Amino acid sequence: MGFDDGIVEFRRIHNQIQLLWRNTEFVAKPGSPEAFAVEAAFSPSLVASTAVLSQSHPERKTILVEANALFVADLTATAAQLQRSYRQGYVFDARNSAITALRNAPESTTIEVLSHFATASISPPQVAQPAVPVPSVPRSVPDARSLFITMHYTLARLPEQPLRPRLADARIGHFTSSVVDFADDIARNPRQRYVSRWRLEKKDAAAELSEPVKPITFWIDRTVPYKYRAAVTAGVLGGTRPSRPSASRMRCASRSSPPTLTSTRWIMGARPSAG
Repeated sequence: MGFDDGIVEFRRIHNQIQLLWRNTEFVAKPGSPEAFAVEAAFSPSLVASTAVLSQSHPERKTILVEANALFVADLTATAAQLQRSYRQGYVFDARNSAITALRNAPESTTIEVLSHFATASISPPQVAQPAVPVPSVPRSVPDARSLFITMHYTLARLPEQPLRPRLADARIGHFTSSVVDFADDIARNPRQRYVSRWRLEKKDAAAELSEPVKPITFWIDRTVPYKYRAAVTAGVLGGTRPSRPSASRMRCASRSSPPTLTSTRWIMGARPSAG
């Protein structure tokens, strides 16, 4: 499994900067002996690394690094997915891949990478046998030995004040995330499940109903045909209508650039699997 989403951090080891995917599945009370044991027992994963190219800035204490080494790479293990799907020897081709766009916002940075995947040869089809996968090829490219995939990587700053977690109730169909909490070593089951939810907070905490500090925004991607955008907007707003309409606010917006936030996209395929 490649890197998809999660909490990452930059760690400096001498003259090297490592991009680490933090292991957040196993936790304990911060500063406790159990927390030190968890840190020793459960490793993070190295996503990428690069060399430090400058001295620290005298005021900001920032440094320069080579971004290509961090992001012009197969961070999502797409080559392995292509190999499993087609039984062909696809590999990531860094020489023909590049960073093509960079967008900065106050709380996030998005890097767009044009990633090239290739194989030197194509294995011919074989006589199918029961339960034995056989080689195949993608049929929507001119030459099955080469294909490009655009990747969007967004680094967003974590909020200074974490959202208070809410335990999930198995009787209710929430989307959840789970952790193994070692704070209580006599708990029957250390795995705790929490509701995945929006950070929707009142401007006026004392009011029963209040405008949100930050409304939930769904972006209508530039790939959605103009004639369907009104219907897509109505569907998003109708599907997210709260039980108490004035308790929160939803909004849709169109954008002319690739999405970096919650978005509705229009996906085309040579062989549609739905519809």
